[in-house]
Amino acid sequence: MTISAMKKHGVDVLETADGFVVPAGQHYTPADGIVSGDYSSAAFILAAGALTGKVTVTGLEEHDPQGDKAVLDILARFGAKVSRTGDAVTVECRKLSGIAVDLSDAPDLFPIIAVVGCAAEGTTRLFGAAHLAFKESNRLQTTAAFLSAMGADITATEDGCIIRGGRPLHGAEIETKGDHRIAMAGAVAALTAEGDTIIDDISCADVSYPAFVSDLRKLGGNTA
Repeated sequence: MTISAMKKHGVDVLETADGFVVPAGQHYTPADGIVSGDYSSAAFILAAGALTGKVTVTGLEEHDPQGDKAVLDILARFGAKVSRTGDAVTVECRKLSGIAVDLSDAPDLFPIIAVVGCAAEGTTRLFGAAHLAFKESNRLQTTAAFLSAMGADITATEDGCIIRGGRPLHGAEIETKGDHRIAMAGAVAALTAEGDTIIDDISCADVSYPAFVSDLRKLGGNTA
């Protein structure tokens, strides 16, 4: 994303075997552009559509280089209906089936994709994201912990998890460890769970998505 922005403003970046080189003496030049919406944040709302109904998110540029744009392909592979009109993406609930997902280029998707995997029939394997252990929380462990508390059959691995999906979830108390992506993934999981779910710190979602709770309410989420 950084390289794309630099090149758009007239600065070349050369990729080498062990890094990048920016030749000296270059100058940035003005350029018009559209700042796309954040696929990382949109992933939670799009996943809610895949799990419970139908949702459209606007402002998501089709050719934006964000790695987390992969969420669209992943949801489609699970079996959700994914369609696009311009910058608007619509996701509709369909029968979901387990898949294997390499998240090495989109590790921030791990918590919410694990939630989707719990709803999919069969086995889902997420891998390629060992460094999630060093995020705001150890997301490999915190994701497995809150989904296990909700009744999911999930086992954390060194670089992801294995989920034996299709089991109904139930309400539980979710410990976020102050991690915004755990809080939002837990809230989406609660949409499909029987009974109440208590999230210990939903305010940590403000780090990346301050409007998350209000947007969830717009979609019919019962939050208090």
